[in-house]
Amino acid sequence: MDIGVDVLYCRHILMLFTGRNKIMFYNILFNVFCIFLMMVPGFVAVKQGYFSRTTIAETSTLMVRFIYPCFIFHAIIDSFSFRELVSSWTLPAICLGLMFFGYFVGIAVIRLMKFNSEDEKTGFIFQCTLNNYSFLPLPLVMFMYGIKGAAALIFSSFGAEIAVWTLGVFILEGRKLHLKNLKHLLSPPLVSLYIAMIVLFVFDRVGIDTKIFFYSESFGLTYFFKTIGTIGLATIPLAIIIAGGRIAEVPHSGLRNYRVWILSFLRLIAIPATAIVIIKLLPLPEMTEKIMLVVAVMPVSIASILFSEIYKIENSFITVTVFVTHILSLITVPVMLTLAMKF
Repeated sequence: MDIGVDVLYCRHILMLFTGRNKIMFYNILFNVFCIFLMMVPGFVAVKQGYFSRTTIAETSTLMVRFIYPCFIFHAIIDSFSFRELVSSWTLPAICLGLMFFGYFVGIAVIRLMKFNSEDEKTGFIFQCTLNNYSFLPLPLVMFMYGIKGAAALIFSSFGAEIAVWTLGVFILEGRKLHLKNLKHLLSPPLVSLYIAMIVLFVFDRVGIDTKIFFYSESFGLTYFFKTIGTIGLATIPLAIIIAGGRIAEVPHSGLRNYRVWILSFLRLIAIPATAIVIIKLLPLPEMTEKIMLVVAVMPVSIASILFSEIYKIENSFITVTVFVTHILSLITVPVMLTLAMKF
């Protein structure tokens, strides 16, 4: 009886990848593959010595402080009115909730495991909590849903940033929270988001549609907005190239550590599957649901390597999980998203 049930269940799962679902799966797979293909220049550049660790760090700083803020400002102004933005409050709220859900899963699982060190345990919880909520899903969302989807993803990242600088730092500092870490909520990307929100609010009060600055040549500000948008266009390729460079630095040792594979299972399958069910049960707007599903299935954050260095955490476990989850996500992301969109 049990064998028969298992066979029927497997057949039902396989049926999800036929017809239109099969086309959806291959479309998502191709998009994810193309994103990883964009990592190749950065990976090769580091391996061949064209890029040094310093170059990667300096390029990251340029992108985070100037280029990405331009993309954020342009995308938000171009895609939302102030009232639409306010009505989309569920985006950052759910994104924040996803991070807390991952944290509680990590806390529950570590009680059942033994670790080689406190740093490894800390890394395990941190990787369960925070995933790649911005730069990896951004090109996928752009491919699938256009600039409107990208703007929604960017707005949702506000909730993730709150989680990073509160819950994430709380984990890395031995589960202690210092108010000084909240200063990071004034980082350039978030400041550009705040400015965009203020601009939308002011224009809404005055009764001016911001779209006029994008599509009317009769306004001088049109060229200003277009310049900002042009700078921001470098965000996606540059972010993915940098990600490829950082992955090239990840040592492949530690793959025999069974905790790496447990973490990978949790971060790529168990946590996303549960999150998908919860998201599907919530009465969300269609775009909000789609964006949150993409965020939910992402691998661990590449930035976790940098955080481990900043907070003096021995990062061999973290670096290996970054490598493993990103490689596996080439398959898990298309599968999980196809299943999520079917139901």
